[in-house]
Amino acid sequence: MNFTVDDSSKIKRYYQIYTQIADEIKSGKIPAGSRLPSVRMLSESANVSKNTVTKAYSELEKAGFIYSENKRGYFVSEYKGDKAESLDYTNTTEKVTMEEKKETNSIPTVDSILKQYAMNNEASAKKILPVNAEIKEAPALTQAPKEQNAAEVQDEAFFEKYILESYKAILTTPKRKFLHEKSEPFGDISLRKALASFISKFHNINANPENIIVGSGMEMLLRNVLMLQSVNTPIVKPEGKGLLSLANQASEGSLQALKPFAAVAEDTAKSTKQIFLDANIPVREVPVDDQGISFDFLVTSGTTIVYVTPGDIPVGTFEENDQRRDDILEWAGKVSYRHIIEYDTDTSKDAKNLYKQKDADDKVIYINSFSNLLCQGINAAFLILPSDICEDYKQHYANFDCSLSYLDQLALTEFITKGHLESYLNNLEDL
Repeated sequence: MNFTVDDSSKIKRYYQIYTQIADEIKSGKIPAGSRLPSVRMLSESANVSKNTVTKAYSELEKAGFIYSENKRGYFVSEYKGDKAESLDYTNTTEKVTMEEKKETNSIPTVDSILKQYAMNNEASAKKILPVNAEIKEAPALTQAPKEQNAAEVQDEAFFEKYILESYKAILTTPKRKFLHEKSEPFGDISLRKALASFISKFHNINANPENIIVGSGMEMLLRNVLMLQSVNTPIVKPEGKGLLSLANQASEGSLQALKPFAAVAEDTAKSTKQIFLDANIPVREVPVDDQGISFDFLVTSGTTIVYVTPGDIPVGTFEENDQRRDDILEWAGKVSYRHIIEYDTDTSKDAKNLYKQKDADDKVIYINSFSNLLCQGINAAFLILPSDICEDYKQHYANFDCSLSYLDQLALTEFITKGHLESYLNNLEDL
């Protein structure tokens, strides 16, 4: 199954995917009972966000083209002819007539959406702004490029307006004096504090700002971590040995370094696997069962690093995989050289299945990226490191400059502390 999205089209991205899948079901190219790609697999192959794929699948399910099975995913229903239903592109403040829908073949034009948006501008602005934010002059939506699709008009108006304001707040105020200074190597402390506060409120993850590392992208930060001795060539510490005994063995060179290897889910991106291989860490694919990655594989294979994302868990298991997650956390906590690397791709506030949320033994290396939280064009990311690995990281990279520009750091701090990031993510599914 190969589905593509035309970014230059006025048609919404999710609807492009919707129609392609629906057409292939109607034609019989995808027979009843076929399993559709996972949300993550389709988002990567079509180069769209997971929210876009989730929206397309949701509308296909509402229209009766597909159905979901708990713990297994989405499957094709038996096609019984054209449905009378059509997608509703509007919310309660943006109703269009059935005649307008028919004229556009159920696809609203940019002009029709802008017309409705102009009629309800004040209500829309109040909805998308943070609760305590002052409503300022509305963005000039009528100047939106024709290439924009209607579903993105409000999204981009909000996003561009407040990102622009965040950069202007640095460049046109006394704060610009900081641009003549050098950032701390691991990220400006104000940004790290803002990230700690945000991730605590948004995903219920408690983090010490001192354990947060800021960088120019997820791939770069992951590569940096994998090059650390504590991860790349960890020392096997004999059980029952005291500190003096370990020190003597270290001085004699008798402590053994372990050669690690990483376990990843079967559909992990090739680029991520390559980062492990570049660090000379072999990669093995982990079978995925109805609770996520196979725990039995980890126990029997000698895995030292397991790479996980929310997308590893099949649809419908988010509240049912607690035991699997607890088992893997316990497995990692039993010995010093095991680690869990978690790339958080979940942009929903009610995320409950993250390993870092229950990391009592401080074994999870957590990664998040603004290219996932905001958009692909903002190539900024951050780590939350276990204390021992954080110490190793800071010693190893103490003489390096932060790879994320100071301007970007200051603007992101402004964007987060003003509540725009949280507001954007809270409203994302409504746009």
